[in-house]
Amino acid sequence: LSYNLTDALTNRPEGFHPDAVIFRFLNNNDTGDRFITRYGEGVTRVATALLLTVPGVPSIYTGDEYGLAFEPYQQLEPLVFEEQFPGLREYHKKLIALRKSIPSLHSRLWTLITPDAVPQTVFSYVRYDESGEAPVLVLLNFSEEPAVFAFDIPAEFGEPAGDELYDLLAEETVPAVVTGRIQASVPPQTARLLTQEPIQ
Repeated sequence: LSYNLTDALTNRPEGFHPDAVIFRFLNNNDTGDRFITRYGEGVTRVATALLLTVPGVPSIYTGDEYGLAFEPYQQLEPLVFEEQFPGLREYHKKLIALRKSIPSLHSRLWTLITPDAVPQTVFSYVRYDESGEAPVLVLLNFSEEPAVFAFDIPAEFGEPAGDELYDLLAEETVPAVVTGRIQASVPPQTARLLTQEPIQ
């Protein structure tokens, strides 16, 4: 998974033009069954966090925020916009608000992180902007098992003042710094957006 995501997000080995702004989506008219139909709610939540925290232009396709299961061109009757998974719409709204309000989450700058010896079902990166203020560590666990992300503190993130970081999604502090390295536990099929302190 992590190799495939790296290739897809960076167009490795060719890369993207320096001025490119990539349009990103989980669903569109031509992807057939909806992402949530194929992968379930948990993976969809993590993939949505990815979509809304990587550089580029994210697209929330019709009904994604409600968890609607349909196939374009096949369903001719109007969609009924009723939430299929409790809290999914609020989750989308929260991620969108964070992307809008935190400059590092809508900049073009990011650095991929390769944690120590973790399953290929995890993915991580640091988001930052030119000012260097309020960088965000994004830790994505697509697995049905908890994962511990351990890696050297990225220069773009700066040196944490203590042994805890703040998770913007869970709105809580989490133990995350051990002997000068990041070491954070991420529950199954969960995203963590970690900052040095809460961001107003």
